[in-house]
Amino acid sequence: MLENARLEYLRTLALKPTHTGALNDLGWLQYNRGRVQEAVRLWQKTLRINPRNREAVLNLARVYNEQAFTAATAGNIAAARTLWEKVLAVHPADKAAKYYLRRYGKNGKVLHLAPRAE
Repeated sequence: MLENARLEYLRTLALKPTHTGALNDLGWLQYNRGRVQEAVRLWQKTLRINPRNREAVLNLARVYNEQAFTAATAGNIAAARTLWEKVLAVHPADKAAKYYLRRYGKNGKVLHLAPRAE
């Protein structure tokens, strides 16, 4: 079933290479198959065609956040910060990325932040 979907997306893209719906959905399919870098490439292409494609923005932000958390957990704060900066480049309103960039200072040390007043 997934292979049929992949083939349909590829057929659509053969007819119209700029079909952002097919690019985005093919990216999601690749992501779910564990082909994260291919998914990222497809979402980046979607955004080159239409920088306001909300689904591609959110998909990229999600992947970059996941990669950043993995890097931070492994102690690679510099890589995590770079990935959170990538999140904000595609999704400037991302609260998690903003929080963690503040939490991990530029030198990589964890800053103890006071809770925000709501």
